[in-house]
Amino acid sequence: REALAKALRERSTEETKMKDADIMAVNTDAVNKAFENTQIELLIHGHTHRPAIHHLDTGMTRVVLGDWYKNGSVLEFHNAEKFQLKEFH
Repeated sequence: REALAKALRERSTEETKMKDADIMAVNTDAVNKAFENTQIELLIHGHTHRPAIHHLDTGMTRVVLGDWYKNGSVLEFHNAEKFQLKEFH
């Protein structure tokens, strides 16, 4: 299982390197629809290889968690107004 998982991760890493950065990004329309359809103010989702906290013009916030290949990331969440994205090695 470990060898298979390692091989799959390596393959994914190689395929990711060959993809255009736009393909690896989240579709903005999909994000906006998720906010509209659910009436949420905070969206936290898995990595797009670009961990960040995005404060949108609409007042909504989108948090992108990082991958765990070289560095890990964790969202330290205290409440809806107080949280931060942290990386660790």
